Amino acid sequence: GASHRKRELVTELKRNKIEFDVRKLHVGDFLWIAREKVQHQPDQPASHRARELVLEYVVERKRMDDLCGSIVDGRFREQKVREQEVISAADAGLGYCGMVRTGWV
Repeated sequence: GASHRKRELVTELKRNKIEFDVRKLHVGDFLWIAREKVQHQPDQPASHRARELVLEYVVERKRMDDLCGSIVDGRFREQKVREQEVISAADAGLGYCGMVRTGWV
């Protein structure tokens, strides 16, 4: 199921030494973040966090059977509306949400 695919993805990211965080997203399955490199300075509070900038691509994964089911039951349209709301609300220039078909039926 979905948790197995998530574990496989995490394993593959680790194997390829790719840094990642797992966070809950309102839309999509993946997005890319540019994170400021911060070196702690003695006179700087320890709570200083690196700034993050969400890059412009969001990826939604769908298996073909899930895509078909979501079109039939209306989830696909609902997801596209949410994606458009996020794009409209993002003044930072989030301009594209893509869908990637995964797996086989």
